[in-house]
Amino acid sequence: TTDTVMGSSTTLIRPDEGSLADYGRTLELFQSVGAKTMYTGHGGPISDPAARLQALIDHRKRREAELLEALANGPKTVPGLRAAIYVGLPEVREPLAEAQVLSRLKKLIDEGAVRAEGDEGAPSTYSLS
Repeated sequence: TTDTVMGSSTTLIRPDEGSLADYGRTLELFQSVGAKTMYTGHGGPISDPAARLQALIDHRKRREAELLEALANGPKTVPGLRAAIYVGLPEVREPLAEAQVLSRLKKLIDEGAVRAEGDEGAPSTYSLS
């Protein structure tokens, strides 16, 4: 599975390097294979691929719900969303979390659920559509 599925963590999808929508479809495609073992790029073999894939799908859905819930309380910046969603995150990991927030925002903007406010090149805040 290379970095698509890792044994001990979730995969970082940077907004300029990939699509969370495509990533989700890939996880579902992996589910349809019915593999008995998955070999990952990081970590050991996964002996219950169905459970690991479902956990990853559920994790992404939960993060999306958390982001939408944070936006339901009004417009937020990327750092504000990161702080609302990734509570207790070590400071060194904040840039990675913000990249993930941006990827999720891009997906939700493409789906029409969220809109960016401010300059097109560098939106300052995001809100529900």
